[in-house]
Amino acid sequence: MTLWVGIDPGLTGAIGFILDDGSVTVQDCPVLKERAKGKRDFDIHEMDKSLKLATAPCQVALEWPNWAGLLGKQATGSVARSTSIWETLCITNELAYHRIAPHKWKVAMGLKGKDKDASRALAMRLWPQLRDRLNLKKHDGRAEALLLAEYLRREL
Repeated sequence: MTLWVGIDPGLTGAIGFILDDGSVTVQDCPVLKERAKGKRDFDIHEMDKSLKLATAPCQVALEWPNWAGLLGKQATGSVARSTSIWETLCITNELAYHRIAPHKWKVAMGLKGKDKDASRALAMRLWPQLRDRLNLKKHDGRAEALLLAEYLRREL
């Protein structure tokens, strides 16, 4: 049985898991709650633990952002750092991973542009049992992590 993993990088990102039997789970990107000046930071130890859940043969879809499309130095730095951390953790855990551009998986999944509500709506249609974990605007990272995993499942 294959485990399909989707990672939406960033402080508000998430990691989603889909098994061939159709069971799914999703969690927010682990972050440290306190940091100097009230800012959050990535909890790398917990991020590693999340990937260690991938005990079955697995394939990881890591969203590889369009760096030019990100706004602001802080957002770009945060997403770049998160993407690098996730990629390094995939390598150190010897997990097969694929860098996937947002436009590639979104077009294949029938989504257009940067509409996060459309991602959430599609994820709720595909996994109605997770509706309560995807229903708020702030849950877009969860939805996109699951959709990345589903995209990879369909493509491989």
